[in-house]
Amino acid sequence: NLTQGTFLNERTIKQLERLSAFQLSENTLNGYIKDLWYIKSWILADTGRVFVDITDAERLQSFELGLPLPLDLVVKFVVDHLDGLDEETEKKLCATVAIDGKACRIKDKPGPHSINTVKRRISALSQLHAAKGITKDENPCLHQKVKKVFQAKQRENTRNRVKEHRKTAIPGDLLLDMLDPCGDDL
Repeated sequence: NLTQGTFLNERTIKQLERLSAFQLSENTLNGYIKDLWYIKSWILADTGRVFVDITDAERLQSFELGLPLPLDLVVKFVVDHLDGLDEETEKKLCATVAIDGKACRIKDKPGPHSINTVKRRISALSQLHAAKGITKDENPCLHQKVKKVFQAKQRENTRNRVKEHRKTAIPGDLLLDMLDPCGDDL
């Protein structure tokens, strides 16, 4: 059910589908695709370069970035998204663009992301590196510098008493009351 999009080619989609061998659900794979699409959009907005899923540096053109991504770019992604993007990049990502004939935004609202959102996006990027055969030692997403940025932000949030915004789950009895009119054919 994965479809080729603006940035994901057929080969990359097949490699992501291979991850299902690791028992990832279809929703997780679709989430990875959306997260990778966002990362590719950020790279273009921030650096002016196109992120491609090529691991052979000799095949890259001067305007392209391949895998593995440079560690400093991954660290920049994490820092920028935890503390907030620069104004120009933010404006580019929040602008309405046409994708497959539909008006949409790459980033819904300005401001930093939650730690969990950035971790999820880095996890998707790490999975792409793994799917392309890049070892754990060469994977910038697993580097100690990236982990230290997350730890530092978590400590800062704790010190400043910043709480993650979590959605409250619907109580089970209320959910059952809502589902009751649906019958057994749901």
